[in-house]
Amino acid sequence: MRFVGMQNYLAILADDLFRKSLLITIVFVFSSVVINVALALGIALLTEKPRSKLANLCRFMIFVPYVVPDAASAGIWNLIFFPLPSSPMNVLLAQFGIGSQAWLGDSNLALPTIVLYYVWKNVGFSTLVYVAGIKAIPRAFYEAAEIDAASRSSIVRHITIPLLKPITLFVVVTSLIAGWQSFTDIYILTRGGPGTATTTLPIYIHHTAFSEGVAGRAAVLALILFAITLTLTVIQIRGMKGERRG
Repeated sequence: MRFVGMQNYLAILADDLFRKSLLITIVFVFSSVVINVALALGIALLTEKPRSKLANLCRFMIFVPYVVPDAASAGIWNLIFFPLPSSPMNVLLAQFGIGSQAWLGDSNLALPTIVLYYVWKNVGFSTLVYVAGIKAIPRAFYEAAEIDAASRSSIVRHITIPLLKPITLFVVVTSLIAGWQSFTDIYILTRGGPGTATTTLPIYIHHTAFSEGVAGRAAVLALILFAITLTLTVIQIRGMKGERRG
């Protein structure tokens, strides 16, 4: 081994695939987090109020994918979206007169399909966190609003959502961190393909280290990923401290 200074950093910054993988990761993480947070909050609001067995069953069914091992859930998703007319999803679409899609084999559909997978896998945990946050809101706020004859939408907009701000911050930042570190699922589903359509930063690190055998550059990429994750963690810690002081 020999010391090469900043050579690996300069090589990474000049690499077109690095810039593309970084952009793909940003698109994947942003899309996943926005859909995940919005859907989790909506489900929590819909299933928290009616204290029934049906609401509990809905929350349970939504949470199940989160506890299934990544390898198993990715394998199930791969079978459902297999790029053949006989795949379950294409058979379902055929019932509505929609032609079969390649899904994970299509460079235009692979990343959106993975985004949907990520949301399906993680929305249960986010929903559970939101439900716990809603239950922790003092009933006095709602009783006062009911006395003032506030509508359901007004209560949600002016009481529930503002008081869930710390919960939303927690869900957003943890989802961001998980998205940036997502590897197993994407590797099983597409291995970064077709082509480089789903080559996120963790996939690119794996490819650089084990396919190309360039350990130095892979280490630099890992440091970049670590810096991003550390920054998001610091944001979460400061945000939570700010909420507590407020």
